[in-house]
Amino acid sequence: MRGIGQLVDSLLREMGRQTGDDEVILVTQQGEAPPAWFRRERRIVTFRPLRPNRFNWVADHLFLKRTVRLSGATVFLATDFNSYLVPPPGVRVVSLLYDVIPFLFPEVMAQQPLSIRLGWPLNFRKLRRSDALLAISCATRDDAIRLFGLEPARITVIHPGIDQEMFSLARAGDRQDQARVREKYGAVERFFIYVGDTDWRKNLPRILEACASLPGGAGLLIAGQRARHDQRLAAEIRRLGVERRVLLAGFVPLEDLPPLYGAAQALLFPSLYEGFGIPVAEAMACGCPVITSNRSSLP
Repeated sequence: MRGIGQLVDSLLREMGRQTGDDEVILVTQQGEAPPAWFRRERRIVTFRPLRPNRFNWVADHLFLKRTVRLSGATVFLATDFNSYLVPPPGVRVVSLLYDVIPFLFPEVMAQQPLSIRLGWPLNFRKLRRSDALLAISCATRDDAIRLFGLEPARITVIHPGIDQEMFSLARAGDRQDQARVREKYGAVERFFIYVGDTDWRKNLPRILEACASLPGGAGLLIAGQRARHDQRLAAEIRRLGVERRVLLAGFVPLEDLPPLYGAAQALLFPSLYEGFGIPVAEAMACGCPVITSNRSSLP
């Protein structure tokens, strides 16, 4: 899972610990059902296309509002921008707000398929009708107020948390575990780590340029599922001649991240924009030095 998936998974788990006897209705898509989180829960499957998933917003726009209205729920928690709703009669809507990237960087919007270019503005306009909004950072809150004219009083900032048992000095400093992950991923003795996706705002070309100028044999380990298949990233690695220094680790399970943070010289995270930036919090909890940017939420 990427950041939003991790956040929602952790949020639902914690809500399950605190909900008590309230009935919770989970609206899910087709496929494997998630585990039971709540003492009293029932599930409704709504239609969402698995491929191409860029039409999810259309399916939610057409079907989700009716599903929520017929469920009998009194509060609906919208967990992503596809599911932002104009409140049905008798239902209050609380929307999670992660970032506003498409509206801060119009060039990103222009590169998307027509379906996405139509969906983003339509869905975000619905936020004006939400009864409450939960922003994951002050930067996201301030951007949303400025861009959409939202009332500040309706927005509460709730920062994402991290698993403090998983991401801890004790887990990160375990020498045997560090040796295990070094061998598993083929990491050199001195390496820097990057954790995340490879899209343009992550600023990976700048990281690679820095890697090319590093003295000695220090390497760079890139942890992220899409890195191995990103042709633009591969071309940039070849252009800079850093093939021997860069290790594309692919998907790294959560339990391997703490010892990798512990073994690394530092986390490199010079992102141009983040709604929050979970890897920065994870690395700091593990005692790993962080080199990041002064943009958006990261300060």
